[in-house]
Amino acid sequence: MNSRAIECAKLGYNLLLRNKTVCYPETVQHLEFIHEDALEYTSKLEPASFDRIIVPRPKHGSLDCDIGNEDNGKIEILNRILPLMKQTTGECHWYDFAADHELPNCERISSTIQTICSELQLGKIEITHVCNAGSVAKRQYRVCIDFRIL
Repeated sequence: MNSRAIECAKLGYNLLLRNKTVCYPETVQHLEFIHEDALEYTSKLEPASFDRIIVPRPKHGSLDCDIGNEDNGKIEILNRILPLMKQTTGECHWYDFAADHELPNCERISSTIQTICSELQLGKIEITHVCNAGSVAKRQYRVCIDFRIL
């Protein structure tokens, strides 16, 4: 639903189209931008149909994961997107927030993802990469956790 994020994604897309060093230019043409509420849109999609999912943790209003309610946005969006990933070959890039002492492994976040996969009976996850994606406050970071469901 973030218009500015869509603009940035399209700018990146246009840069990829013009980049002569892209190894697989035909894959760039398969990108599709959907400017819609993700929670509503995911209900229209086929399970196990995505090779790659890129999703930032919801961070606003009633979906904010830091307000302490049980139905927070992180759990709700993970419950919707995880069944959409192709098993073993699909990959998710999950952007979340972590304190400096949680780096580099981000075990709290990984554990949450694994718990939701188990509850959905999807199996175990394999963390393929964790990186610091920028500081958001003193000793607080945006992190990207890449994972597959085995």
